[in-house]
Amino acid sequence: MRSLALLFLLLTGTAAADPWEHVAVDNHSSYPALGKLDSTYVLVYSKRVEEGRNLFLRYSKDGLNWSFERRLTRFMGTDYQPSLLVDRRGSCWLAFTRKSPEKQDYDVFLTTSQDCHNWTEPVPFVQTHTNDWYPYLYQDSAGTYWLLLSRNVVDDRGRVNSAIFYTRSKDGVQWEELNQVTRALGAVFPRMVEHRGYYLLFFSAFTGNWENLSRINEHNLFVMRSEDGIRWSKGAQISRIPAGKYVLYLDADTDEEGRVWVAYTSNEGINEEVYLFSSRDGVSWSLPERVTRNAEYIASLREPYGFKCDQKSLLIDGKKFIIAYSCAISPDEAPMFVAVGTPQYEDTTYIVANFSIDMRPAKDEFSGEPRDTSGYVAAILAAALVAVLALLYHRRR
Repeated sequence: MRSLALLFLLLTGTAAADPWEHVAVDNHSSYPALGKLDSTYVLVYSKRVEEGRNLFLRYSKDGLNWSFERRLTRFMGTDYQPSLLVDRRGSCWLAFTRKSPEKQDYDVFLTTSQDCHNWTEPVPFVQTHTNDWYPYLYQDSAGTYWLLLSRNVVDDRGRVNSAIFYTRSKDGVQWEELNQVTRALGAVFPRMVEHRGYYLLFFSAFTGNWENLSRINEHNLFVMRSEDGIRWSKGAQISRIPAGKYVLYLDADTDEEGRVWVAYTSNEGINEEVYLFSSRDGVSWSLPERVTRNAEYIASLREPYGFKCDQKSLLIDGKKFIIAYSCAISPDEAPMFVAVGTPQYEDTTYIVANFSIDMRPAKDEFSGEPRDTSGYVAAILAAALVAVLALLYHRRR
């Protein structure tokens, strides 16, 4: 616990100069999702248990002091990547990814509650023979429910890759067929907001090079827009990072003045950090503000080391901004933090969204029920094994 205490003191010891107050909420926890019901903040997250990973809940009145945890799921497998929605009627919806030990792919499950305390038994919502994951629930100003997700499909080169899909419902009971928004281009973490008559869809997409090991995790942040939620514009890249770096784990929200905010994780510095930036019009974006102080923590160590720091949830409540994130600071300690504060942003243009990148699926591209991609994965693994065996055989000769 020594490193956790040091990190906590470093994060909280400069409260007078730092607009963000960070509190450690739990350990070995990740994928937090925030919501607000009446005057209570709700935090859902995935935590390691003996059976695998399950979902847990905590509650708070101020975002800094949290209740004892309550276990939400009991499942012999993996429950993670939750998305929490408190709708306009005060009902609570939770979508999450489930991985059963007997299955090779991921499915999306759904549970509901009238008070965010007592939940229905989770039921399959999207269950196929390919990976359906990173679900995101949203309700627009007309009351329409949205579920967005990332799904593995086969791209135009015959490779398995991920694309963004969505389904909608007027009542939360009858849902449309899944619609494909992007091509299979490594798109993950979909997030949506409404802004000045547009829907804005944010996501991370792969921009690296599979043949260059230093760029196999490179992703950038993109946005697309739509007036009706059916026809989507071309995309715009709104992150600017060096080759080999990445932007991932994003969330988006709007403030009371209608300004759009996006929080994300990037390793553009010496370590993964949480950043926050905004836009008045969805086109001109401000300079990112670094919320976490991981670089300072690393500099304080006798033997510096890097660690993961994944951000997954942003909630704006009036002037109060709440960001939940997790940091794997050591093999023994992986605390989940909640940061509460008010951004000190400079309204200086960091990047202008140029909607000129055609990320939309072609008309003849697959957009319905997914083909079973497990065969493609098996074929790729088999080909790789054959190649390795052949290489070993030739070396022995």
